Amino acid sequence: MIPLQCFRVTFSKLSPDECAILLTKVSSIVKVYLYQLGSSSIEKVIECLPNLLSLEVLHIQQSYCTPENLSLLPTTLPSSTLTTLELVNCAINSSSVRTVIDAVLMSHHLEALNLRDNFIDDEGGVHLCSMLKQLFGSSGKPANDHNSSCSFKKFKFLDIGHNPFTGHGISSFIDELAHFKSDSINFTLSLPLGWKDLVCEHDSFTKVEQHLKFESNEDD
Repeated sequence: MIPLQCFRVTFSKLSPDECAILLTKVSSIVKVYLYQLGSSSIEKVIECLPNLLSLEVLHIQQSYCTPENLSLLPTTLPSSTLTTLELVNCAINSSSVRTVIDAVLMSHHLEALNLRDNFIDDEGGVHLCSMLKQLFGSSGKPANDHNSSCSFKKFKFLDIGHNPFTGHGISSFIDELAHFKSDSINFTLSLPLGWKDLVCEHDSFTKVEQHLKFESNEDD
């Protein structure tokens, strides 16, 4: 039987078996948008990532991600062709975001990470700032680690909008960006419009302005 071919697919409430069929029987999928997945279904999607040789975008929304159902991500993401990972409104907190960060640091292809509308607080922000430092280094150069160096060449975009950061947490991101060598880093941090006034008052705003993008909470 010739496998079905599809460029983009969108589904909601798929069972683990349905996820497996979608991700193993349909060839040439480039973009997958999945909504309201159960924990076991998330695990199955993560498990199948290396099998999707054409997949570039994985969007999961209105689901519940935990360190347990994301546990395979640091193994499967580096073996995939994924360039964009979007975990939107997935209840990711400062614990589960560490698993995502581990995967990003191991990935050779990932260019964009969307963590919009989650529960990442200042503690998780510290971990994300550490990720940026490992990817780009404090002087705008990649870290010496081989995997981080590979990620540095690709990683360009991080959306942390609508997470419960405090003003101190947001300032930490601005401080980290201020260490980048602006003319050598092609990176954008996406923030909600509600933080714009706070960020504009930061002492380092002029140094990091070109790396910032302010967006509303409305879907494009």
